[in-house]
Amino acid sequence: MIYERRQFFPIPMTNRTNFSYVILSLVLYASTLLTSSADSSLPTLHVQGSDSINLYNDKHTIQAPGAKPLEVLHGTTTLSFTFKNGIICAVDSRASMGSFVGSKTTQKVLPVSSTILGTMAGGAADCTYFLRWLRSKATWHELEYGMPMSVGRASRLLANALYENKLLDLSVGTMIMGFDNDVATIYYIDNSGMRIKGDLFSVGSGSTFAFGILDTKSKEEREKMDEEEAIDFAISAIRHATYRDAGSGGYIGVYVIKNNGWRKVYSEDIAMSSALNSASRRK
Repeated sequence: MIYERRQFFPIPMTNRTNFSYVILSLVLYASTLLTSSADSSLPTLHVQGSDSINLYNDKHTIQAPGAKPLEVLHGTTTLSFTFKNGIICAVDSRASMGSFVGSKTTQKVLPVSSTILGTMAGGAADCTYFLRWLRSKATWHELEYGMPMSVGRASRLLANALYENKLLDLSVGTMIMGFDNDVATIYYIDNSGMRIKGDLFSVGSGSTFAFGILDTKSKEEREKMDEEEAIDFAISAIRHATYRDAGSGGYIGVYVIKNNGWRKVYSEDIAMSSALNSASRRK
């Protein structure tokens, strides 16, 4: 902790009140000097991404020189791509901390507005907080201007907010998607403030396996898909990722975004579908 040394200037002693104020100021100034000189004896806590912090030396303080912050591996699979008449967004629903599965029904697609969706990959708390913050901004924009916020503006607001807080060591990887001027638009944004526009993204620990399926179709082939073909293609990519990635699982959720808004079109328990497929093969 860095102590600020305050400068006290002499005050004309016109009465007893001023004299008492000067004495009190001198006492406070002396105590500040004594405290600052004793800073070197206080234990130091090194925090990643910040200056050293001095803590008071008491029985509850544990000094851990060179200790690294706790790092927990996150797992998920999210993807989105454009097709003939819109955008497909598909996710799993498993929330994990390393080898511990905390939930199999996590909602990884969060609405920003009636026409914009956002996905979450990384820290559930970080992603949820910033996407809800973005949703409040989009609601306020619609109330103030009488029209929905554009995808470009929403993604820029989120990227700026994450860039301003990048020293907090957040874990955020999200896709913001919707239609701008009748054009399907997808942006990828992460906790560093990076913002990339594209037509195909997959984010999370299972993304490399999902890309194994997604890369089998070129952009031209995806743009020719109708809605049913695009949904089946997204489901196969998520299912393949959950088979290979231990951090992905739970339910498969698929959303379709068109010019007039978004809707959820598919939900399936991966474990149940796997059991049914195994039973059918045994027959």
